[in-house]
Amino acid sequence: MLSYLTAREQELCRRRAKLEKLLAWKQKLDDEETEIERLEKEAVQGATSRRASSVNDSVMSGESNHIQNVTRRHRQSATAVNSSLVEDPTIRLPSFDLHRCQWSLLNRFRTGQGHCNACHKKSGFTDNELCDCGETQTMSHIVNSTVRRRTTAPT
Repeated sequence: MLSYLTAREQELCRRRAKLEKLLAWKQKLDDEETEIERLEKEAVQGATSRRASSVNDSVMSGESNHIQNVTRRHRQSATAVNSSLVEDPTIRLPSFDLHRCQWSLLNRFRTGQGHCNACHKKSGFTDNELCDCGETQTMSHIVNSTVRRRTTAPT
């Protein structure tokens, strides 16, 4: 009978160890589920606060208009090259559907920062900033002088 009790005790100890593992695993799952529920509540509260903030957009639009006005005044008072070409950059221009390469080229001429010898010399790509005609080759020189020289008939 003693060996029977020992075998039974051993069996009970194995069962107990398995149950303790199962209970630990269940506790781990419960803790993880609690954390997930907390994160879900936090996400819902964040979405609710974003909806509430969109209600306040009408209040913020006044502030946005103020910022646009300040930006517009600052832009108008700045002494940038060709700043008068675009009166309000927030308005979509009629030629907005041009390809990117065309927009890039136009912006290079507008800002005066394109592929010309003067800009290449500033960047260290060349040592000579002169055009074929002997003047400094800037973007405005390319537009105003070089094109005229090429289109006029030789004398």
